[in-house]
Amino acid sequence: MWLCRPCRRAFAFYMGYIPTRPTCHTVMTKHYTNGDITVIWKPELCRHSGICARGLPTVFRPRLKPWIDLTPADSATIAAQVERCPSGALSWSRNEPANSSGS
Repeated sequence: MWLCRPCRRAFAFYMGYIPTRPTCHTVMTKHYTNGDITVIWKPELCRHSGICARGLPTVFRPRLKPWIDLTPADSATIAAQVERCPSGALSWSRNEPANSSGS
């Protein structure tokens, strides 16, 4: 038996096959931005290794909500720490600069 983490729906093994993504729900993502970069968190992929919180405890604060605060560190440091996430639950993208119409 395999249990879907977000909805707790049970799936039975079929000849040793374990589904990688159940079809019972959509994948939830949370976005946190500081204007320069956006950190994307996919909670169902998180394995709670704590690497993010041990590396940048002022940014990744699991006991608080929201648990990610991008203001205490610079974007390059945050991006480097996000890339260390072993499960792939954390990712980041650089925000496009706002187009200013200059006439």
